[in-house]
Amino acid sequence: MAIGLINNTILKPSCSSSSSDEQSVILVPLTIFDKATFDLHVAVLYTFKPPMPSNEVMKEALSKVFDHYPHLAGRFTTDNQGRTCILLNNAGIRVTETYVPTTMTEQLPFDPSKDVSHLLPPTEGVVELFQVQLNRYACTVDLLSVIRLITVSPMANPRALSLLRGLGLYVGST
Repeated sequence: MAIGLINNTILKPSCSSSSSDEQSVILVPLTIFDKATFDLHVAVLYTFKPPMPSNEVMKEALSKVFDHYPHLAGRFTTDNQGRTCILLNNAGIRVTETYVPTTMTEQLPFDPSKDVSHLLPPTEGVVELFQVQLNRYACTVDLLSVIRLITVSPMANPRALSLLRGLGLYVGST
């Protein structure tokens, strides 16, 4: 199934999450738990029930999430001791917006064993620690795809999506 690309951009944190001291460099070393695991991209699909927020509302809500989880907008780096760290530089997350010309009903029953890569952000050659793909279907359903590295799971907590709920957005699965 072919999907149409609407937009592919880097979403930066809202103004309130910007550091007041632009010269400060904050490095957060990975924890012992992060070091004990291997790098793995975790893909999650969420559906939205109508009424659907616009993509702009979704992006605004995501930018507010950085206030609570600044690690999501950071980048991996190495400190002067050779440890892998997250650089809290507000570099942002990748947000891809697509249009799916079919209805969700035509996709059902949804079989995750089939190739669903067209509904997910890419995992190869990316530097972002957190990616989101907003898939707009021809019907009244949206699909939110999230990719994150499991090594930063304590920092890229799923509670970030709960913050979207707190901002008036329904995030659930059907």
